[in-house]
Amino acid sequence: MLYGLLVWGCTAAQAALPPQQRQALVDLYQSTQGSHWRQNTHWLQGDPCQPQWQGVSCAADGQSVIGLHLPGNRLEGPLPDSFMALDTLESLDLRGNLGLTGPLPPLHQWPALTQLNLSFNQFTGPLPSPWRMPRLQSLVLSNNLLTGPLPELSGLPALQNLRLNHNQLSGTLPPLGQLGALQSLDLSFNQFSGPLPELSHLSQLNSFLADWNHFQGP
Repeated sequence: MLYGLLVWGCTAAQAALPPQQRQALVDLYQSTQGSHWRQNTHWLQGDPCQPQWQGVSCAADGQSVIGLHLPGNRLEGPLPDSFMALDTLESLDLRGNLGLTGPLPPLHQWPALTQLNLSFNQFTGPLPSPWRMPRLQSLVLSNNLLTGPLPELSGLPALQNLRLNHNQLSGTLPPLGQLGALQSLDLSFNQFSGPLPELSHLSQLNSFLADWNHFQGP
């Protein structure tokens, strides 16, 4: 009987989410007016994985957050600094909240990320750099207030979908030749200048939009 209780206790302890990840979620709730979210079921109650907080997905062992999906949920305000403790995220979707503000988090600290969508918000400032996200397949940052140049993208070898349209990005484009998996690229409605990028070597590319910029040449 005692052995069984010890095993159960160890299992329960192992299943607990690390305190820094729980705190990051709590800080997100408080920083973005969680009490006014459209959906906030179970938030701030116990472990985020048991019962599952609205929009939070956890690994099978309950020891890490691997998904955060709160699109169109009325989040308002900046992402907290502690948000970067969620470095096990594989998918992050905060699109369509319209009220998320401040700079983008340093995205290169999330090496496991495969899907990222922060579109239709009010994020400002430059894109983070350097990009070192070997698993990232989709990056959607459209319809924000981002400024500055597009950084080197060679650290995104798996990227298939890149949408940066409807921002205030500027400058010349970096080489895109190492994005061999890229299928869709939307840079429209920005302030990019200089020559259009060489795309002939991107054999998988089937959609490219770059209108409403200041590109020069053929």
